[in-house]
Amino acid sequence: MEKFSILIILIFFISCSMIQDVFHPEKKNNVLASYKKMEDRDYLMHLSALGDHYLQTPGIKNLKLGNQSLEYLTSIYMKLTLENELYYTKKIQPSFYIIDSKTPFTFSLPNGKFFFSSELIHKYLKHEDILISVLSAEIFRVQYEIYGRKSVVSIGYIDTERLLSLLRLSEKNQTEIDKWAFYTMKRAGYDAIAYLSWLQIQNRNSMDFILQHGGDTQKISRQEFIFKKFIVGQGISNDDAQRFERRSSVDFYNFKKELTRAGYGNKNDRE
Repeated sequence: MEKFSILIILIFFISCSMIQDVFHPEKKNNVLASYKKMEDRDYLMHLSALGDHYLQTPGIKNLKLGNQSLEYLTSIYMKLTLENELYYTKKIQPSFYIIDSKTPFTFSLPNGKFFFSSELIHKYLKHEDILISVLSAEIFRVQYEIYGRKSVVSIGYIDTERLLSLLRLSEKNQTEIDKWAFYTMKRAGYDAIAYLSWLQIQNRNSMDFILQHGGDTQKISRQEFIFKKFIVGQGISNDDAQRFERRSSVDFYNFKKELTRAGYGNKNDRE
């Protein structure tokens, strides 16, 4: 009899639990959503911390820029975000790092750290709007925390190749970033067609950007093709897309000059 009573009580509590799940499913879903949100937050914090590990890795040299160059980069960031303040609500203080490297690459981390290689700036960012194109894409990524979930091992050092592999995105996510970079530039008053030029630079030099794209030389070709279809949908013809005005400010040229003074390459490289 005692065992029977215990069984009845157990069935009662299980039934109550099931009824609660049926009539109040949002409670269960909220718990799961909250757990997932916390799990994602922990991952983003872990990913952000890799920036310090990266800068401490042997062979990784951060070229120290003066206040003028740092203020210049920050001013671009502020203009892009303030002119898009309805969409970019995450308040962060950006920091910029120029890594001395013969390989062109760029990336950002969730805490607002932006990295550019010296080769990227020296050889490929010939005009200011190309620099702004690169930064626009990374700003959108930081603001909306678009970082694919991948296995991150807590280690003392992490090199460029490993870090880029952790940050690499699916084609679908990259397409969204490209679109929003275009909108971001356009709303801030920049020549948004420059973003197509940035994709074309990578496509024409796909072997140089092989580290950025994980060895997939066709990836950037597909990315450019999809973006061209997008801007046609924005009412921009192919002829208009080729009329990118290559303008740059004095601050941009001063920034590139300081990169040389900061110690990038040798004299022959700079000429």
